[in-house]
Amino acid sequence: MNELTFTKLSSGLYLVATRLGGETDASITGSLSLITYSPYRICFSLAKESHTCELLTESKKAVISVLSTRANTALFDYFADRKDRKKEKFRTDCNDYPYALTPDGIPYLKKQANAYFICQIISTTDLGTHTLFLGECTDGDVLHEDNGFLFRHTQASLERNASDS
Repeated sequence: MNELTFTKLSSGLYLVATRLGGETDASITGSLSLITYSPYRICFSLAKESHTCELLTESKKAVISVLSTRANTALFDYFADRKDRKKEKFRTDCNDYPYALTPDGIPYLKKQANAYFICQIISTTDLGTHTLFLGECTDGDVLHEDNGFLFRHTQASLERNASDS
């Protein structure tokens, strides 16, 4: 297979947040799709090693922030941190990433996202390194008219990965 084929894929980037008990966490994903319109159902995947995946598997409640062109690379680095499970990503003094809370207390980004969805997880599938979540959207809103942030795999990253093999 020509691995450069994957450089032609593009998708949005999303922040998936969840809350279980008093613990909140969030992770970035580039894999999210609308699956059905009636009812509105989406699927997305998270790395199994992430704390967000562990919490979401148990809580069954997710809020997805649709990242917009207002988002910056510092935000991606901040929420991509999988190593520090004690890091409180949504602090009360979190001025860099302003957020609001859903009625369930799950955060969504206010400025770096153009929309958010509230989802009830109805099934999961083990994909080996990732877990695929299927969620039914129960609420959501448009926050800004900005375009969505598009992520595209680059030839350089694929060449780097191929040389590491």
